[in-house]
Amino acid sequence: MEPLGCILRLYKDKERVLLHYLPTKTVTEIRGYRYRETTDDIYLGEQVALVSKLTGTPEKGKVIRNMEGFITIRKGRFNMRYPTSESYVFVKPKSQKRESDKRAFMEALLKSL
Repeated sequence: MEPLGCILRLYKDKERVLLHYLPTKTVTEIRGYRYRETTDDIYLGEQVALVSKLTGTPEKGKVIRNMEGFITIRKGRFNMRYPTSESYVFVKPKSQKRESDKRAFMEALLKSL
């Protein structure tokens, strides 16, 4: 059962709708995370927040496995496996790159020109 399913089908900007209708406590916990409709482009080591479609409660952790409709995240000392069909997936964007990474990128770019 998905209470927000009918509403989400009406809008294109699903992230904005979810942030409006999810509980306030959940919205404050997932601040800085971005909504992803598909889990195909979620990689190992990324920080995710899985919000239950039924209750609206978040589970945050680091992705250690993304396979066959399930995401396994590391929460503290435990690995927890969640079905992606029962949760909204929010991914925390990566922070800025290190200066050494930027320098190597710029050098490679100059050499290619």
